[in-house]
Amino acid sequence: MSTIRMSPEVKVEVKNMLSGISKLETPDLEVFLNEVAYMLARRKTKSLSKKETELMAR
Repeated sequence: MSTIRMSPEVKVEVKNMLSGISKLETPDLEVFLNEVAYMLARRKTKSLSKKETELMAR
């Protein structure tokens, strides 16, 4: 499985991160999932071109 670099000196295996996440209380897990969903949506959202941004501003 993949690893995630948390900082230059810290790497965490995804399976270990998931193990830690699984121990969150339900409300904290819901907040975590909402944050991850937001990050994913931002990555998937197409950025507007400069022209589109100008038109939307009007």
